[in-house]
Formats: sequence, structure tokens, C-alpha cells
Amino acid sequence: DTVSEIVVALLSGRHVLLAGAIGTGKTRLAKLIPEVFWSKWGGYYSEDYTATSDWSTQDVIGGIIPTMKDNDVQYVIQDGCVVDTVAKNWTSGRDGGRRTTTENPDSDTPFRGTWLVIDEFNRAEIDKAFGQLFTSLRTRKLKILTQQSGELSANLQIPKDYRIIGTLNTKDKHFVFDLSDALKSRFAYIEVGIPQRKYFETEMYYAMKNALYDLEPEYKFEKIIFNHNEKKIDEEQSDKEFYDKVLAAYHVLDTVRIFKKLGTAILKLIYQNLIVGDLLLSDSEKSLDDSLTLNLISQLEPESMSDLKLIRALLTDRLVSDLQPSSINTIEGNNYFESLEKSFDYLQIQNKVALLENIKNNPSADMLGEFNQQYPITGNKLELTLEKWFSALDDLIKFKKF
Repeated sequence: DTVSEIVVALLSGRHVLLAGAIGTGKTRLAKLIPEVFWSKWGGYYSEDYTATSDWSTQDVIGGIIPTMKDNDVQYVIQDGCVVDTVAKNWTSGRDGGRRTTTENPDSDTPFRGTWLVIDEFNRAEIDKAFGQLFTSLRTRKLKILTQQSGELSANLQIPKDYRIIGTLNTKDKHFVFDLSDALKSRFAYIEVGIPQRKYFETEMYYAMKNALYDLEPEYKFEKIIFNHNEKKIDEEQSDKEFYDKVLAAYHVLDTVRIFKKLGTAILKLIYQNLIVGDLLLSDSEKSLDDSLTLNLISQLEPESMSDLKLIRALLTDRLVSDLQPSSINTIEGNNYFESLEKSFDYLQIQNKVALLENIKNNPSADMLGEFNQQYPITGNKLELTLEKWFSALDDLIKFKKF
């Protein structure tokens, strides 16, 4: 559905903003879709740039910069990312001319043209960096500086099939600025979500497959066997001990996702560390502990103490036993129940209101029937094997108290 939304928006003449959590493949989608969905006619090549908080019109459109030549200061025109990519669609570059194609090193058929991908789009101050661009996108003409005699500026035509695709992390709290109305009117805003839990085997398949692809040929690994037809890891043919660790890694990430939406790319990184650690140490248990600590703890630093405590409780079978009756009506107790409600929403518990009320009145594990069906993790074993992970999580919780 998300891919269809993107393609329809691009076909209808819109530029696109892809928003989503870290690791959901936004940049990969942004570069792949223009190439694949128009492949019959050559597709489009996408050049990517990463925005920063100090971006200005000079980074987007261009400007004059000083440079040294033969010990003398000279001033030259430097194109921004939009002018640079638009110019590559014309035979004479920034001077226009006829439409031209872009060489495709992997095919005899050239790309139809060049598009622009801007990563971390909302790190830039929108009006300062993109204000001039919005007018140009409407008129399809870029006003650029020129070196032509007697002229200060010239118009560079924007091709009708030229597109800009921006990506932004919805959880990025550093240098993030509100999206302006001008931006919303010119870009289709499309959310790229994390995979649904019911497709966990497929997500594990692709995460592991891509992890191994990135590691080979340096590392040969034979403990995992794939069922490519069904798009899943073959549990029976794979090494059982290692497969258990692969599944446990997914379950821990799934728990973290209740409070911090993280994409499949994070699972892939966990699997890469797990594989390399197993090969070097021959200890999949320690490798799992190390890989989870390395890839997840830093992601949890901004989360609240109640959310962190609930993650710990979920992974240690102490969801209710950690809740003391005397603390239920305190601020700490209320925060805990807010975090608990988030977990019910994530797991799509149908009778969450009644269940929460019952737990408040009678904190008992017997109240968690439907919850346990949706969250079938046995935490006792995890707590014994993931010493470093739980120690780091406890340190985060203690830090939140001060």
C-alpha cells in the first residue's frame, strides 16, 4: 500500500516526503522506486544529499563562494543540490538545451533522467533553505546565477518529469523544524511504517538475508537455512540454538517497538553483530547479549523511566508483580499504567479499558490472559542470558531517577 501511494503521488506530478521511524528503509525506497517502476523506459537515477540545520538557499539553489587560485581569491558560482540535479537532465547542463539521459552502469538502457533525494529533510530550516524553491516548483523555472556576459541571472527549466523525494525521521528531535504550509502544498506526505507483527517471519527472513549479503564473502555462515519460497527462515533445517537467538532478538526488538518505533534495518544490524560474534566467539548467547546492547540501548536513552521499566517487566515476566498495590494511585503508578496502556495498544488488546481497570483493582497475573496470547514471551530465560543488556537497561532506569 505504501509503495502504491508513493508511485501514484509521483505519477500525478507531486514531489514526495517519506516520513517514518529509523531503519524503515525510507532512503532505499526513495532511490529504488524511481529506478524500478519506470524500468521499462529506463527508470530514473536519484542522487541523494543529506540536509543539515545550517542549510540555506545556497545549498539548495546555489550561490557565489570564494576559492583560491594561484594564491589569489576568486569567486565562483556553486550550484545547490536542486540546480545540480535539474541540470543533469539537459544536454547543456545549467544552460539548458535538449533533454538528455543518464548513463546506467548496470544496463544498456540509460536512465531517462536524474531526480533528487534529500535525506533528513526536516533537519533544515524549511523557509530559509527551501523558500525560493517552492516558487520555482510552481513555475517550473529556477532562477540561477550565470556567467553569461551582461547577465546576472538566467532561468533553468525544470523538466515536467523531475521529482524531489525527501525523507525524515518522525522521532528525530535534533534540529527538527515544523513543516511549513508551503512545503505541505507541494509535497505529498507519506508515512513509512514498521512491519506488522503478524509478518514477523518474513521480516526476520529479509533482515537475516540482507545481513548475510552484506557480510559475505568475508564471512561464510551455515547455521541459517532459508525457505525462499515461503520467505522465512527454515527453523527445522537451521541450527536450533542459533535460531532461538535469532527469534529472541526479534522479540526484544518487538518489545522495544512498543515505545520506540525502529525499522527492519535495526534488526538487520542486530543479526550482523550476532553472526560475526558467533563466528568469532563460538558463543551465540554472548553474541546476542552484545548485539542487543550495542544496537538498542542508545535508541532507548530518550524514553521515559516508566517506559523503560515496562520494557524490563515485559522481558522478565514481571508485568504485574513489579506493580506494588501501594503505588497504584501515585504519580509513578499512573505513569506505569500509561506505559502499560501503550503496550495494550501496540498488541491490539480488544478489552484494554476493562483489563487495565481489573489490574488496578487486583494486580494479578491471572488478569493477563489475552495479553499473554498476544505477547507469548517467556522472560525468565532471557533475564539469565542477557546480563549485559539488562544491566545497561537498569543503568538507564537509574539515570532517569535523577
